[in-house]
Amino acid sequence: MNYTGFGETSVNLTINSESAPQFIEHQPNLTRGLVEHYWNALLDVIGDDPDVLYVWYLTIYAYGLFWIVGGLFVLMDLTNRPRFMRKYKTQPGTNEPLEWNHFTHLVRTVLYNQLVFGIPSTYAVYHINKYFVECVPDVRYVPSLDVLLRDMVVCILGWEVGFYYTHRIFHSRHFYQRFHKLHHEWRAPVALSAMYAHPLEFVVSDLLPVYLGPAIMKCHVFTMVLWLTFVMWDTIGDHSGYHLPFLGSSESHDYHHQNFNQCYGNYGICDRLHGTNDEFRKKKQYQRHYRIFSLKSARELVPSAGSGICCEYRSYAVVCEPGIVPAAPAKMDYLLPSAANFSTVPFVINGSLFESTIPVHGMGFIESKWNQLLDVIGDDPDVLYVWFLVTYTYSLFWLVGLLFVSMDLTGRPRALRKYKIQPGTNEPLSWDRFWHLVRVVLRNQFGFGIPTAYLMYRAARLIVTEVPPVRVLPVPWIIVRDLAVCVLTWEIGYYYTHRLLHHGSMYRRFHKQHHEWRSPVALSAMYSHPVEFVLSDLLPVYIGPALMRCHVFTMTLWFTYVMVDTLVDHSDYHLPFLASSEFHDYHHFNFNQCFGNSGLWDLVHGTAKEFLRKKQFQRHYRLLSFRSAREAIPDKEACD
Repeated sequence: MNYTGFGETSVNLTINSESAPQFIEHQPNLTRGLVEHYWNALLDVIGDDPDVLYVWYLTIYAYGLFWIVGGLFVLMDLTNRPRFMRKYKTQPGTNEPLEWNHFTHLVRTVLYNQLVFGIPSTYAVYHINKYFVECVPDVRYVPSLDVLLRDMVVCILGWEVGFYYTHRIFHSRHFYQRFHKLHHEWRAPVALSAMYAHPLEFVVSDLLPVYLGPAIMKCHVFTMVLWLTFVMWDTIGDHSGYHLPFLGSSESHDYHHQNFNQCYGNYGICDRLHGTNDEFRKKKQYQRHYRIFSLKSARELVPSAGSGICCEYRSYAVVCEPGIVPAAPAKMDYLLPSAANFSTVPFVINGSLFESTIPVHGMGFIESKWNQLLDVIGDDPDVLYVWFLVTYTYSLFWLVGLLFVSMDLTGRPRALRKYKIQPGTNEPLSWDRFWHLVRVVLRNQFGFGIPTAYLMYRAARLIVTEVPPVRVLPVPWIIVRDLAVCVLTWEIGYYYTHRLLHHGSMYRRFHKQHHEWRSPVALSAMYSHPVEFVLSDLLPVYIGPALMRCHVFTMTLWFTYVMVDTLVDHSDYHLPFLASSEFHDYHHFNFNQCFGNSGLWDLVHGTAKEFLRKKQFQRHYRLLSFRSAREAIPDKEACD
């Protein structure tokens, strides 16, 4: 059980049914640890009904903390007291003092959001989550320290990712004018303006990203108390207009309120990935963006009068002396078509235009071959992102998949039979099953795959105003960055949609069809119900490219990786030099283990524990010789 008290001694107790009610009551003589002792003392006062704790207690606590801490900050703005705190203002001279009519309007708007939309949203999210969660953690048992830390880390990442992308959506032209503009009335924010927003933004961007991590991790209510304390303190600090000693820096979000098109996230992780804090990183505010460990203010430590501006071009930096301003865009992540591997960068120095030839990463050969291909197939982005990628991906699927399946149909070559993960299955594969498999896969690809690819591209175009120039390749580090994000989002998206499809009614109605292949073959990767095919097979693959606005060249590499990985995972062969397929094959054999692609999220959620004790796990590595995994690790050896 994951829920044990800090420092709690393991105790084995046998309890008969008659004594159980007495045991469930809090027993002070058990060594539960100091934290759990005081937690249970609190529950003795407020009750231990999970529905009350998760909805009403957490809401009252979070909003109470918001008004207490936020009120202290705003009190300084209303009174300009204490005077010595004025030096910590991030925008000196603003809200000094805060006008009373602005304050009362702010209070009315925030109360309206909290009472009319905040409480119902909390109630709805909790009960929706309860529908998918088999049981709520026992509220009287405090989670162990490792579980607390794990859940908090996932909550922070979930909040960063969720807030960044919802926030960026609200900065698109249509959403900004109708919804987000209200929040940006506070160009110099005050603490309580953290919840000053249109109701739609309040729910979608302020609340739901905060609930994302707890919903994923099925957090204990004690963890939720810590998490909401962290969120309230961080949000209030970011909007406070003060950069106080020993507290986190508010410079990044304050800069966003000043300049709108920079610093969309909480911690800058997603901003760094997308390059949406490049301008901020050249400013004095960035130099002040750290935790202060003295009583000096950030402006005293980093005065406004400074030298030099850091200007980024592609993946290198140029330091410009005062009076030298770059005429080129602040950052270019794509290689310009230029002679050989060099590119010309313009500068304006004291009113005169200069050009400098600077070497660029060695993509010239690849880019020339890519452009030769585009000369043949055309360079219309709509055609490339939909029809070229679909044709290429499905062709690769059938080419590689049929090579694997031909071995199952013919039993040839015999030398490869030893690499079968489940020997004796599909040896040979019957033609009736093969033709049925082909018909289902073709139905999914043509009936649902192509329309989904088209709709995803069109939906992305509604948000993304510009498509990367298809003839100009991204620099290598951009490709690596985008692929890393694609791999991570595929793992996360596939894990959770896959687990959802293993839920009782979802499994019976949709996912059971895919598990007809207990011993899979390569083409069975796309043998599924159409709902599963779209929800779990396609959408998680498209999340990363949509988030990163990937170049079509990067997407070609990405779909190549996805197809080969998916086909190998379902092939039922563990071939030399290719990645191991033991992990997913074990899922087809045992259903309730190994839901992800790489196993990362299975380790987080503990859904690979049984697999980790099996022979299949010992064989789960890349073979670098021609010995089979079963020859290297025979079944007959004892497994601890």
